[in-house]
Amino acid sequence: MKRIKNVRSFVTAIIVLILGGVCFGIIAFRGMETRLLIAGIILLAWSAINFFSAFTKLSLDKQSERVTDERDKYITMKSSRKALLITNYLISAACFINMFLFAILKWEQLLTVAITLCVVLFLMLFVIIVCNIYYEKHE
Repeated sequence: MKRIKNVRSFVTAIIVLILGGVCFGIIAFRGMETRLLIAGIILLAWSAINFFSAFTKLSLDKQSERVTDERDKYITMKSSRKALLITNYLISAACFINMFLFAILKWEQLLTVAITLCVVLFLMLFVIIVCNIYYEKHE
């Protein structure tokens, strides 16, 4: 019996396999639906790939530790920070543009989009704070 080398892939494979089984179960009880058939096939294929990864590969963290040096880690951190900053600017600009257009045109859809973008910004801030607290305690 093979040993599980990547637990995350194994758990993902089990969850996706259950979802694929649910799709095929719904097809069995309700009748044939194309969207459920396609979803079930894709989920089963995804599950097979994850099972293969779970038993053959190490986790991405362990693989990357073998091949990265300090310079690669620094470049990754710097590019990730810059990508997050650019994403924040783009979402903020889109939010303010939608608020401005709502003030002019009075379309309710624009306000909905603006509120959604604000929620995304607050969610990103919350995730950054939680990650920062986690890494301060564990590194």
